[in-house]
Amino acid sequence: MPISKTQAPLITAFVGSLLLSLIALYFNPILARDSILYLDIANNFSVHGYDNPTGRFNWPWMSVFISGLHQLTGLSTINAGLLLMLVLMACTCTLLTRTSQLIDEDSAWWACLISLSIPAFNNYRDSILREPGQWLAAALVMLSLILWQQQNRWRHLLLALAAIATGILFRLEAVFMLLPLAIALVWQLRSSLFNRRGLILIAAAAFLLMLTGSLIAFSGLVDNTRVTYYASLLNPGVITDTLDANARVLVDGVLEKYSHDDAATILVLGFSGLIVMKALLMNGPFLMVLALSPSSIFKRPGNALEVFIFSAALCYLLILLIFSLQHSFMIDRYVSLLHVLATPLLAAGAVKLQQRYHKLGKLLIVLAIVTGLANVVSLSDKRTHYLDAGQWIQSNIPAEARTYYSDGRVSFYAGRHYAQPLYDEEVAMQRHFSRYDYFVIDNLKDHPKTQQLLSEGTLELLAEFDNGKRRHLSVLRKTH
Repeated sequence: MPISKTQAPLITAFVGSLLLSLIALYFNPILARDSILYLDIANNFSVHGYDNPTGRFNWPWMSVFISGLHQLTGLSTINAGLLLMLVLMACTCTLLTRTSQLIDEDSAWWACLISLSIPAFNNYRDSILREPGQWLAAALVMLSLILWQQQNRWRHLLLALAAIATGILFRLEAVFMLLPLAIALVWQLRSSLFNRRGLILIAAAAFLLMLTGSLIAFSGLVDNTRVTYYASLLNPGVITDTLDANARVLVDGVLEKYSHDDAATILVLGFSGLIVMKALLMNGPFLMVLALSPSSIFKRPGNALEVFIFSAALCYLLILLIFSLQHSFMIDRYVSLLHVLATPLLAAGAVKLQQRYHKLGKLLIVLAIVTGLANVVSLSDKRTHYLDAGQWIQSNIPAEARTYYSDGRVSFYAGRHYAQPLYDEEVAMQRHFSRYDYFVIDNLKDHPKTQQLLSEGTLELLAEFDNGKRRHLSVLRKTH
C-alpha cells in the first residue's frame, strides 16, 4: 500500500529515530552509570518480585516497566531497557511531527527534521534514562490539546491527563504540566467561562484533576520520601536559606568585598544564564531559526496549545532555576524538555525562514542532517573492554569474593549487582585495603599507591583489559 503524503513524515520520524538510536548504540555499547542502576533494579524485580519496589530507589517505576517487558518478551534486561528507550524516543519524535502537522501541514517535515537532528534529543540515544518517558508525556499532551482544539472532544483532555500521569511515573516533576494544562483550558474557554456550560466544564476538569491526583496518591505508586523531597525544593524558606548559604560560600571563596552584597544576585543571574545558554546551544543548527525568524516563535499565544507551550516552558524554567540554585549544578539532559515543548514553534519558524531565505533554508536542511549524524556517530574510544573484563571476572572470581570496583558498571557486566564505589581508588588502597581481596582498577598507571603495592608484591596482577587505545582495566588480587 503506498504511503500517503500525511503518513510520510510520521513514518520517517519513527523509523529515522530507531535508526539513529541503533547507530548511537553501535558506537557506544557501554551504558552510563544511571542506566546501569535502573537495569540492576529491574534485575532485582525480576528475581525477587515487586513486594518492596521503593526499597532501593524511591522512584523505580521505569525499572518496573523494564522488568515487566523483560518477563513479557523474554529479552534480557538490557535489551528490554534498550527496546523501551528506542520506542519512547521514536514515539516522541512521531508525536512531535504529528502535532506540527496538525497545526500547519508545511511544518511536518521540519518537525521531523528537528526531532531527529537537534542535540537535545540525540545526545541520549545510547542511554537508558527516565527523561524520554517525560518527553513522550509532554509530546502527547501537546497532541491532545491540538486535537481538542480542532475536534472539541473532551476525551482528548482525558488523554492529556493520562499522559501526565504516565509521565509522573518516569519523573515526578512531570506533575508541573497540570498547571499549564489548566491555564490552557481556561484560556480556550475564556469567552464562556462564567456561563452555566463553562462552569460545568471547569468543575468537571477540576474533578478529573483531583481524581487523577487521588488515584496516584492512594495507588501506592507515590513514595512519600520523594514527594517530601520535591516539596522541600519548592519551600520558599528552604530556597532562601540555601541561596544565602551558597552566597556565603561564593563570598568567602571568590568575590572581592565590593561584590559581597551582590552574591545572591550573581548566583541567580549566573544559573539563569547557564540554563538559557544550554537551551540555545542544544538547538544545534536550528539556533538559526531563533536568530532569523524570532517573531514566528515568540509571538503572542493565540490558542490553547501555544498557551500551554509558553506557560509550561516558563514553569519548567523556574523549576530548573530552583533546582540549580539548591544543588549548584545543571546538566544538558534536564534542559531537554524545553526542546520538546518548543519543537512545534521551531518547526513553524523554520517554515517562515525557508519562505523568506530560500537558500538559507536549504543550508539548514544540510546542517541538520550532518548534525543529526554527528550526534550519534562517535569516533572516540569504545569501552568494550568493560564487557571483556566483566566476562572474565564472572568466570574467575567467586561472586561472594570481597571485590572493589572503581567503576560499578564492571560488576554489573560481571553478572553481579551494580556496586557504586563509595570512594575512589586511592582511598580504597590507603584506608580500606583490608576490606577487599580483589581490586578492579580503571587506568592503573594513574594510581601511584596501587603501583607501589604491586611493586612490593602486596598485590598481584591477574588480568588486564583494554580497548586498544587509552583505556585500561586491571584486575588485582592481594597476595596475603
